[in-house]
Amino acid sequence: MDVLGAGRGAPIPRREGYRNGDAAAPAQAKAAGGGREEPFRCIATSATLAGGEEDKPAVAEFAAQFFGESFDAADVILGESELIPESGSARFGREDYQILLRALDNDEQAVVRLLSLAGKCNIAIPTSEEPAKTAGRLLQHDRRATTLRRVITGSPYEVQAVADQIFEDVPQPERIDALSELVALLLRAEDASTGARLLSARYHLFLRSLEGAFLSLDPDKKVVLDRRGEGDAILFEIGLCRECGQH
Repeated sequence: MDVLGAGRGAPIPRREGYRNGDAAAPAQAKAAGGGREEPFRCIATSATLAGGEEDKPAVAEFAAQFFGESFDAADVILGESELIPESGSARFGREDYQILLRALDNDEQAVVRLLSLAGKCNIAIPTSEEPAKTAGRLLQHDRRATTLRRVITGSPYEVQAVADQIFEDVPQPERIDALSELVALLLRAEDASTGARLLSARYHLFLRSLEGAFLSLDPDKKVVLDRRGEGDAILFEIGLCRECGQH
């Protein structure tokens, strides 16, 4: 199952040579430094440890144990998400996104066609602006791109469900490809004023380990991966000899 979600932070990094959960490891590393008279400044970031103000004391206690230094709730800084602003009235199509992608790759013909996209948005494009910022400026006025950014910010969704919602006017077999193009574009486009990317997205692929392979002989010969089979069919588990490789 493919799931698409917007990333909002980074976990505390693993330290080579230390076991996960070894809270004494950072303190041991500091002690090994030896001879240091200045105070240590310990900084860590996490996207999962705190959900709100009520979690600050617990996070401070964890940091104190993790680093071997004193921390209190006032030392914990929580992130604040900025709302994605409303877009304009323009709604780009898949061909428009492909033009923007080619423009980011410095395709001269695509760069010339950016003026027509700006006309759809009723905005002017600075002549000396970087392509990534121009793409970001246009996409911030695109209702489809804005809807996608709002949908996947905060909660992950299955890729097919997002594709069906964002590209309902595109033929079903083409929707996931169209979504992939738009996500790739948003990952490269930048806010014209801040330089920040318009989207930070992660794809998650969930795999389930196989229970084995099973053979059904009646009514038809076939191999299945689910031991439950269909109806009253009798299944035989397929084994492999470790000595000779014979099934």
